[in-house]
Amino acid sequence: MHAQVLDTAEWDRVAALCRDHDIHTIECVVLDTWGIPRGKRIPTRQFLRGAGYAIANVIYTWDPTCFIFATPWVNEADGFPDMHAVPDLASFRIAGWTTGVAIVMCDTVNVSTGEPIEMDARNMLKRQLARFAAM
Repeated sequence: MHAQVLDTAEWDRVAALCRDHDIHTIECVVLDTWGIPRGKRIPTRQFLRGAGYAIANVIYTWDPTCFIFATPWVNEADGFPDMHAVPDLASFRIAGWTTGVAIVMCDTVNVSTGEPIEMDARNMLKRQLARFAAM
């Protein structure tokens, strides 16, 4: 389980923001390989359960028009399986472009192993920052 999900103080902070700003929907976002936000709009009550959500790994093989390219790591043969998207609560913000909506960035992990998805831009950045810190 992703450590962020278990941080009750952060969840309490997010729940208070949702309550104080009458948030009814959370836009949970993962960046595809083109940097385009992909994800789901989740009702606040469901989001606050802390379970994250499933999203197909196909987002890492399609182009900006959503044309799907088969790749060695994601293809029709494996059925484009789901990944698990875990909210990064530190990124939780009230949406400035509408009312009743908040947005949060998510990290993706393998459903079976819990390991970070290597193609996830946020995971790539974390790996590079760790390498830099180790220098």
